[in-house]
Amino acid sequence: MIFQWLLPLGFLGLLSLAALLLIYILKPKYQQRVVASSIPWLLAIKKRKKKFPFDRFSNIIVFLCQVAIFTAAAMILAQPTLVNEEMVNAGNERIIILDAGMNMHATFAEYDGTYNLTRFEKAINEIKAEIDRVLYEEDGTISIIVAEKEPRFLIEDMGRDSYTEIVTALDEAECSYSVPDLEGAVLFAQEKVNVNPQAKVEVFSGTDFGYMGDAVTVHNLSNTAHEWNIAIMSAVPSYVDNEYIFEVDVAAYGNVSKITNLYIDILGVDDGVEVKDFEGMKLPVTFEVDSNHLEKGQTQHLTLKATDTQIGGNADWLVPSFREAKLSFRDIEDSIEADNHISVFGGERDEVKVQYYSERRNMFSFLTFYTMQESMRRTRDIVFDPVYDIDEIPQSKGFDFYIYEHDVPLETFDGGLPDDGVLIFFDPSPEILESLNLGVEVGNYVSVEEDDVFTRGASNPIFANLDPEDITISEYLQIKPTAGSGYSSLLNCGDDPLLLAKKEGASQVVILPFSVNQSNLAFTALALLYRNILEYYMPLTLTEYNYQIDETATLNCKGVRIDVTDPEGEKVEELREFPAEYELSEIGTYTFTTLFALNKPSEIRSVFVRPPLSESSLFQVADLGLIINNEDIFAKNTKDMFLIFACIILALLFVEWILQFKDII
Repeated sequence: MIFQWLLPLGFLGLLSLAALLLIYILKPKYQQRVVASSIPWLLAIKKRKKKFPFDRFSNIIVFLCQVAIFTAAAMILAQPTLVNEEMVNAGNERIIILDAGMNMHATFAEYDGTYNLTRFEKAINEIKAEIDRVLYEEDGTISIIVAEKEPRFLIEDMGRDSYTEIVTALDEAECSYSVPDLEGAVLFAQEKVNVNPQAKVEVFSGTDFGYMGDAVTVHNLSNTAHEWNIAIMSAVPSYVDNEYIFEVDVAAYGNVSKITNLYIDILGVDDGVEVKDFEGMKLPVTFEVDSNHLEKGQTQHLTLKATDTQIGGNADWLVPSFREAKLSFRDIEDSIEADNHISVFGGERDEVKVQYYSERRNMFSFLTFYTMQESMRRTRDIVFDPVYDIDEIPQSKGFDFYIYEHDVPLETFDGGLPDDGVLIFFDPSPEILESLNLGVEVGNYVSVEEDDVFTRGASNPIFANLDPEDITISEYLQIKPTAGSGYSSLLNCGDDPLLLAKKEGASQVVILPFSVNQSNLAFTALALLYRNILEYYMPLTLTEYNYQIDETATLNCKGVRIDVTDPEGEKVEELREFPAEYELSEIGTYTFTTLFALNKPSEIRSVFVRPPLSESSLFQVADLGLIINNEDIFAKNTKDMFLIFACIILALLFVEWILQFKDII
């Protein structure tokens, strides 16, 4: 511990000594005369003088005590304190928090399109000026915390010897498009203050945080006079009456009084005959925001249809599917450009082509797939091609699922099986199974007895929401997967599998060794079973197509891997384990390309990543609920000497009282 005076100005109390001295100088001087009225009294006076030999010095001692009392009082005013040695050695420390969120990209935009610095650039300039003062005028140290998605130290505890390094780090610092974790940055600063409670914290941001403690200075870099922003907050496609419409939210912030156009281009519209682009549509949008609504701004909801002639559409422009829709404000020069445009995806339904072959017509399968066509039409375009005559079966491949019931037309594919889709065998004959070399051993037909029990096998989405107790089968063919064949048994009767499935690269097979006509499956579970098979082997790559930066996309894969391409057009990752989680860390369009193990072309899907909605609002007022506390920390690291000096004053007062006791009595 080291002794310090925390408030040196308290020594101005020593001026009271001059007042004390002046009192003694101006005090009238009286000579004490003692007149004896008799000889006894004269003898008593002589005895008294002998008894108090130091009397002539008592006044001097009293004066010195009074000087000491006044001095001790002045020292109390200067706050005498024992301070932790580490705090004393910390010196002048400055902790700077630099907001690097998207709103710091805002420029001081004028209505005539002229620009000044961004908030971030202005903050960098102000921080450099602060560094010069701290390092050269105060001989202190600097720490800079950058508040972005995850706060980090740009530099830490650097002094004047590192000036060039500090300035270089600031020049290389970049502003992100994320929501800044200012709370985390404040906690970083609090950790520094815990070590040195005398450190000062400065926050440079475009957000007003209000009071954050006596040790904190907030520099609000927003400019209500010259900053304004118009943004597309979201755009969601809705499939209504066999066509897509777009639900769009737009907003304006700042002193905005403006009419501008929202442009709409819909690309890759496929009506089943040809693919077309519907371009050049625009909708006038009026914004009126005054100074009383700067924080909240103004939001509007718009519904856009390509058939709307009032926005430049055409009554014949139906949009049953689309590749991409682009929406943008092109006629403005506002403070933030990144939220002026957005791309909408999700208008391409997954095409699922199913070939069904059976020499004996089965209306159950036919009706099941037509029901699925209707129920899944928002996300799937199911093309069902039933064939009942081997002479009519297509010679080409190109199907996603090949369903063979009872028989398999091997001669159609030169004695082999298709290699570009999932093979499903319903009630295959023993001869067919043995000739196909599918990796199963074939036994005999077995009649199901009343006491036979159907049980669930391995866990697999194919059998999701199906209950073995609800299924009845009167007869089945005994089959057994060979060692290493890769099959999973999902439904069993005793030890006999009734549903085998595997998904290993190009080998994707489902075998059901019983007839639909000899079970209740057609009435209770056939539609759900086919739907589960479709979802398992051909899951939707994406279920969401519009994201906010730093959100995570969930991906499923129909093939063996998905290649990820970032908004700059660079391949950045290969995903091989699914479902996969991929963080979207840049604004713009990400592309996901599925590569199949099956012999079929790759599939391309895209998503658009937009800026965070909260950052489009330029004039935010936020209460982090955090106060950087240095008082409690300071108390733990210091010992107040007030009581000691107070005791010294009391002792001196007692001495003075003793010295003047003779006069008092």
